[in-house]
Amino acid sequence: MSRRGLLGAVAVAVLAAGCGSGGHGAGSGGHGGGSQTSTTAAASAAAHAATTRSVARRAHHHHGGGYGHLPSWLPSAKPPSQKPLHASFSHPRLTLQGEGLAISLPGAHLLATAVGPAVPEIGRTPVPATSPVTFVVTFSHVTAPVRLRRTSFVLVDEQHRIHHPRMTGMRGGAPPARLLPGPPVSIKLHSVLPTGDGGLEWRPTGGRAIAGWDFNVEID
Repeated sequence: MSRRGLLGAVAVAVLAAGCGSGGHGAGSGGHGGGSQTSTTAAASAAAHAATTRSVARRAHHHHGGGYGHLPSWLPSAKPPSQKPLHASFSHPRLTLQGEGLAISLPGAHLLATAVGPAVPEIGRTPVPATSPVTFVVTFSHVTAPVRLRRTSFVLVDEQHRIHHPRMTGMRGGAPPARLLPGPPVSIKLHSVLPTGDGGLEWRPTGGRAIAGWDFNVEID
């Protein structure tokens, strides 16, 4: 509220109080002091109310909203960014399932993420010694064509035994023969594993592993 508006509100309050005290003053002179006191109190209350409204209006405008809105100058909360680990034939990497690996191949780069296993035997009694398992591997950010061998993935169970999973497309058909630049591509790996810890390895050329993901098969 402007200074002129504040003075106007005080004047209205004074006139209203004066009119109310005039009738009583004609009847009795003893109420004159009380009327002057009430007039002063009314003027003070009106000024306080006007000032409060003005401050609230300025605060509302400054913060861009009413109660329940955070001040605009507060920084927004953002999760910390985490870059994937880098893997290559000279520096192979092992990480946990669900984590992505930035992989450098001769003439190409890509991001690979393995998730799993999905185990359909959970909750069965008695607990079986082995269970079918399914992994999903997703390739993205491919910079150049990369051959995808069906035998390039290897599973190692807790007893260090080697398993060669069956590779399919996401809908059960044949997987792609090559990884190409463009949208992400996912494949499924199917096998039967015992309970316990294990590892999934990717051997793009059929020889050494370039990337690996630790996992755990839980059936109970």
